[in-house]
Amino acid sequence: MPSIIRPALVLFGALTVACGLLYPAAVTGIGRLAFEGVFRRDVPLVMGILNVTPDSFYDGFRYTSKEALLQQVSKMLHEGAAIIDIGGYSSRPGATHITEEEELSRVLPAIGAILDQHPDAWLSIDTFRSGVARVAVQAGACMVNDISAGTLD
Repeated sequence: MPSIIRPALVLFGALTVACGLLYPAAVTGIGRLAFEGVFRRDVPLVMGILNVTPDSFYDGFRYTSKEALLQQVSKMLHEGAAIIDIGGYSSRPGATHITEEEELSRVLPAIGAILDQHPDAWLSIDTFRSGVARVAVQAGACMVNDISAGTLD
């Protein structure tokens, strides 16, 4: 993995499109990406999920304090996660709608704290909002995970 420049990827559900110019990318099947020099089809990668929402669908993934967040990220990376996916908007049924500003206020501190402690970490932003995706990538995320496949924004 390059440690200086991380290419940005956009993950739209089953479709993955590279938006960085460093490497050519090719979609090789549903949810699979051959990213020359970085990802290989024959080597599975683990993505650790980090929800920074107070109403996450799963209790065990509510990391709203910096210390708990960094401890969990360190644990996931130590256990083999190649990518940390950060979500600040709950997509569970019945979840409260929040503004883009609120979502950014949740994910940006997490991105900054993680990259301060783990500067080579590959971070993914879990959002359906293009504005959140853009700011998160500018802050250091290198992938966008959009559960709506680009249809909600």
